[in-house]
Amino acid sequence: MVIFKLKELLEKHHMSRYKLRQYTGLTYTRVNDYYFGRVKDIKVSEINLLCKLFDCKIIGHHIEDIHSDYVALLTSIIGQKWRC
Repeated sequence: MVIFKLKELLEKHHMSRYKLRQYTGLTYTRVNDYYFGRVKDIKVSEINLLCKLFDCKIIGHHIEDIHSDYVALLTSIIGQKWRC
């Protein structure tokens, strides 16, 4: 299971969902889906937009992976942390 932490990220950067929509071009519905954890599918282009805006890593800052053992295994296979 993947949990998006967009609400915490916006609070940390003192940014509203409205400003996020202006900066990224994401729709109201899509921003709210990320904000309230209702996202059913992950679009790489949207994750890239968010990572560039907030200068964050995918795993650890923006997304919390409940199965950390799985992430550790993938990280060891790839040999580096995943970045936008």
